[in-house]
Amino acid sequence: MSPLSKVLLFIAAVLITVDCRATISSEDILEAMMKLEEVTDASIERNLNRLMESRKEYDVVMGGNLRNALKKMRENVRNSIDRLENLESEAGVDVKECTEDVGKTISRIPIIPTKDMFLCMNAEEKNVNQVTKKSQESVKDVERIVDELETKATNCGDEQCLQDVLVEILETIESLPTIVNVKGNAGVRAIENVQSSMIECTSKTINLVEVKIWAVEYHATKCIEEKSNK
Repeated sequence: MSPLSKVLLFIAAVLITVDCRATISSEDILEAMMKLEEVTDASIERNLNRLMESRKEYDVVMGGNLRNALKKMRENVRNSIDRLENLESEAGVDVKECTEDVGKTISRIPIIPTKDMFLCMNAEEKNVNQVTKKSQESVKDVERIVDELETKATNCGDEQCLQDVLVEILETIESLPTIVNVKGNAGVRAIENVQSSMIECTSKTINLVEVKIWAVEYHATKCIEEKSNK
């Protein structure tokens, strides 16, 4: 039986029991409150677990993107230098003027962008920590609803008040899991949005390094071609 089915079955049982009696007792309120606390705790735990899974996924994606970015930049540097060395060896003329220190220049290109990439990723790391914390607090905030209902029941001075509170408790038992899920979904989406921003830290860096390497390689290649065609 699903959690929702159990909740609906409990509500039906309480309503039938109350209908069979002339009055509402404190035991009815206590039983309903215990069920509400059970549903609340289960909903909170489920959504906190979802948030933590999303946070763990963020770390996995971050590590993978960082490794791939560093690997991609190393490959771009190596491939560019290899292409220029091949052009130099195939030129048939002295082209040292075109390639002198070009390899060192290309090798140094990723240094500053990589530093900026780490700064960007550190900023997103702080951001995702804040987002996760706020989302967890938002999910836990539903406990306030339980406390408010308990206070209402405690302050009741007549049977009509108890009846109204009991109805409100039963309605909350049914609606609260959805409320918590909405908060959990919002938190998961917020973490995913930060994850997208973090991915941009690496992708923009890779693109920038590729453009800078291309510019240096282009000028060196053009120089080699001009000397080879003389």
